[in-house]
Amino acid sequence: MISDLESVIDDDSCVCAVNLGSHGSFARASIDLWDKTFKVDEISREVNYEHQWLSASTHKTLAIKNVLGNLRPEQTVLKHDHLNLDATDVSSLVGERYVSGFCLSVVCLKFLEEVKLHGNTGVVFLPTLTQMWILSLATSKELREKLINYIAIEDLRNLSLVLLPLHVKQCHWGLLCLDVGSKKLFYDDGLHWAPPNQAVELTKKLLDALKEMSLEFQTGFTQDFEKDKWDLSFTRFAMPDQPKTGVGSGSCGVGVILAAKDMFIQRTSLPTFFWTFDEMEKHRKEILFKIIQWMK
Repeated sequence: MISDLESVIDDDSCVCAVNLGSHGSFARASIDLWDKTFKVDEISREVNYEHQWLSASTHKTLAIKNVLGNLRPEQTVLKHDHLNLDATDVSSLVGERYVSGFCLSVVCLKFLEEVKLHGNTGVVFLPTLTQMWILSLATSKELREKLINYIAIEDLRNLSLVLLPLHVKQCHWGLLCLDVGSKKLFYDDGLHWAPPNQAVELTKKLLDALKEMSLEFQTGFTQDFEKDKWDLSFTRFAMPDQPKTGVGSGSCGVGVILAAKDMFIQRTSLPTFFWTFDEMEKHRKEILFKIIQWMK
């Protein structure tokens, strides 16, 4: 409603007011003040919701509350190469909020860093922006320049899995897994939706880029990325089912984080999952607490 009113009186050369029945007449300055009042009220409700969700007096929730409560919305919380995770992205882990692509990407990359500290290499995770890069960049060289930030030479020489979150219908997250050993594609999302329409095209371009990177770094495994040798159909990797209402219904992004983490650790495209969407409040708080540990 506010945006409609603003469009009516947006012409600075026109001094006018909008009459809202018994509420009175409002000039541009009044509309701006009204808009700010609504935004402040919305922020207040969001903050109250966060406090309520973190009301349990446990060691972890108190730590989360203390840190989140002192952050500015645009304040950078974590960095990974060229990706910045700010406080607004972190707050998307509260309740059943839709997890942002930056939050999903940075959390998964940090989990993968931890796994690699124990010598478990050969698994690559590409950030959510990769989907846009593959479909929009004009040349394969431009794509490789983006991917090199997330694929180490030693990974190419020992590559077993490539994981990429996919944005579906602008409202849902799924996870694509390229299994280099079997040359098969695995995909799941918890709701049993089909992969995005461009998923096959996206996979082919990604394989071409990996092949060219393998040639460039002389890994000796270029044949692993010959797309003609791949089965380009999609097999589900049995992610736990996501409910359509209630707890877990907005947690597709958290499901992708947990599934990717299990693939990192178990180093397989068909991992055993020990979590469910019914426990998403616990899983979200555990991830938030992990972020606080990474901040130190």
